[in-house]
Amino acid sequence: VEAKYSYRIGPTITGHVWYLQAQVGDQVSAGQLLGEMDPVDMENRIAAKKAAIKRAEAALVAAEARVVDAAAREHYARTQVERYEKLRTAGTVSAQVADDKVQQYDIARASLAAARANQDAAREELAMLRSDHQGLLQQRTKLRLVSPVNGLVVARHVEPGSTVVAGQPVIEVIDPASVWI
Repeated sequence: VEAKYSYRIGPTITGHVWYLQAQVGDQVSAGQLLGEMDPVDMENRIAAKKAAIKRAEAALVAAEARVVDAAAREHYARTQVERYEKLRTAGTVSAQVADDKVQQYDIARASLAAARANQDAAREELAMLRSDHQGLLQQRTKLRLVSPVNGLVVARHVEPGSTVVAGQPVIEVIDPASVWI
């Protein structure tokens, strides 16, 4: 006699079995909480990710300020190039002085491009950290061992306090309607 459909329920990440509410022979319903895993360092990783997000948010604010500063310097250098070009045309400044202003403008443009690239990198870093944080929060919810079907508990492979690895079955549930000889 065996069940056509058997469900081995276990965690998706390594951790300790915190508690189990189901015993062999218990009838369970779909969605019922059977037990929960105690994450080894999940809360510490979540807290560290939150701190990294705050640091990345501050870095983004600083990068945005550098863009504003570089844009102002670029605008000033551009107006100086235009001004000195008119003065050179009028013969009141040397070509060397006007060329120096063009060089300063080129440097200011490069600084603005670098500041914008740093701003984009800071945005991407922040988005990545937020995504990682969401992933950790989802992993934490997957530490709950929930019955996928209405069924019967036929095995408890480990007891509370045991360490299990990702994918290792903790509880086995069968669908009694699928028992066959």
